[in-house]
Amino acid sequence: MRTKQEEIDLLRQTAAELGEDSYCGGWLAEVADHVESDIRADMLPVPTVGAWRRFCAEMQAEAKDRADGIIAAATDKAREREGKAYREVDSAAMALRAALRTLGSL
Repeated sequence: MRTKQEEIDLLRQTAAELGEDSYCGGWLAEVADHVESDIRADMLPVPTVGAWRRFCAEMQAEAKDRADGIIAAATDKAREREGKAYREVDSAAMALRAALRTLGSL
């Protein structure tokens, strides 16, 4: 197992060996200070792109589940209110027919 300092040295050495013109040498050199700071603070380095993708996928799935729940609750409430409105219209129509019968019998 390597020490923190050995890992930091290896990171900087690798960045230098790859050089600025390599695919990731410039990037390694750019993030080396942040990674070193995280290592010294006993923190894991910033998550990888794959970890961020997984995190975003989890957030998206959770948001979809929550949205589906909100839509279902809104749909149920709309059906409930629609049913109530139909019942009120039916009640009003019955009252109107009763009133017309009463007027017709006068």
